[in-house]
Amino acid sequence: MKAGTRWDAVLDNSGFYPRHVKASAELLSKAADRYIFISTISVYASNEQKNADESAALGTIADPSVETMGTQGENYGPLKALCEQAAAAAFGKRALSIRPGFIVGSRDDSDRFTYWPVRAAAGGPMLIPGSPEHPVQFIDVRDLANFIMATISTNASGAVNATGPVKPDPKGDWGVLVAACLAAAKASGKTPAEPVWVESRFLQAQGVLIGGELPIYIPPEGEAAGFHARSIKRAIELGLKTRPMEETCAAVLAWWPGEVERRTRVTKQLMEEAEKAGRPAPQTPDPALLRTGLRPDREAELLKAWGERK
Repeated sequence: MKAGTRWDAVLDNSGFYPRHVKASAELLSKAADRYIFISTISVYASNEQKNADESAALGTIADPSVETMGTQGENYGPLKALCEQAAAAAFGKRALSIRPGFIVGSRDDSDRFTYWPVRAAAGGPMLIPGSPEHPVQFIDVRDLANFIMATISTNASGAVNATGPVKPDPKGDWGVLVAACLAAAKASGKTPAEPVWVESRFLQAQGVLIGGELPIYIPPEGEAAGFHARSIKRAIELGLKTRPMEETCAAVLAWWPGEVERRTRVTKQLMEEAEKAGRPAPQTPDPALLRTGLRPDREAELLKAWGERK
């Protein structure tokens, strides 16, 4: 770092281990006015309470020096909490930790959110878990970027939950999201799927991994009662705005065909490089398939079982 160089703000969106954040924050503490750390809503110790705000207890870890996420990703949240503390220790009240929920939209290669609009555009009977009145929270990556830029010009410090929607539907946002997926599918020229609502307990009894095979959705009960019901009051006060769900779904559907083409091209390139080098071909998934969500045969099997349950 050149002596005398100054910045208005540092945006740290790549800190996962406190050692790294500590080094960055301490190095830049006298050269920057603000430190914006991108954390996660997963920092909290519990998801049982609905409408819990930023003051809720954070997750802890036995060994703060560990630099692995754990076999089930169990270290992710506690390590992010420690990263927040490292940034605050160096910048004090000039540090702000932004805690996004699910970040969705174009270029999300996890396919967690992508599954729903793409499946809606595929047509036919579509298995939907839970009930329309259940809550769901996520944030379009464009809305998150706008919010991050807006907070740079404020004096906000501490932490802020950044997820949405800003105006939750009193009848439940899960049903609103499903309707948005169907509407976006229709607007793209596809015949939208026919939603079939299936009880979560039935799916769990069938061995379905809720949140995995059926991504994003989490039943609002027990330890997860508040998972999709975090308070975003502070974020709204700081200027958070979220776009209509259909707009996010439409953007995903517009991006998806090109993404399939990209994955197909990259997979072919990896295969050719391995063959030229005399290496075994890499074990890559079918690039045309979504990386998460129910496979068509599994979905059909579950819908058949649901229809025959009586």
